[in-house]
Amino acid sequence: MLKLAEQCLERVKSTTTKLSKVEVQPAVLEPPKPSYKPGHRRVLSDGGETASPFLPPEIFQRMQIVEAHGARKELTPIEEASRLNQKLKATYEARVARLNPNQAMQKTSLTLSLQRQMMENLIIARARQEAVSFY
Repeated sequence: MLKLAEQCLERVKSTTTKLSKVEVQPAVLEPPKPSYKPGHRRVLSDGGETASPFLPPEIFQRMQIVEAHGARKELTPIEEASRLNQKLKATYEARVARLNPNQAMQKTSLTLSLQRQMMENLIIARARQEAVSFY
């Protein structure tokens, strides 16, 4: 488990260094069109009318919900396996917490079972990922 965590940290570090090296070209942003009612005015403290650079909270929340639903549908098999493994680990920790200290053999059995299930999930996910990449 520790080796896996170390590998994950190394991958995160390498990914962040790669992303920090990529130059991002600034995009031309158009000012957002006001989506509020015609009778409603947004004013500055000096009384001048202006369009806010931020979206109204209602629209922003709707956009976040739509993005969240889209992200759920587009998970890769490996991401799905990772989430499943997180759930398995949480279940394992709950079961271990309920064990008496003198039940060391059961804890060992649960630990080995968790590791086996997590590895099976990853192997299946990799196979699915390779199958998807062929299409």
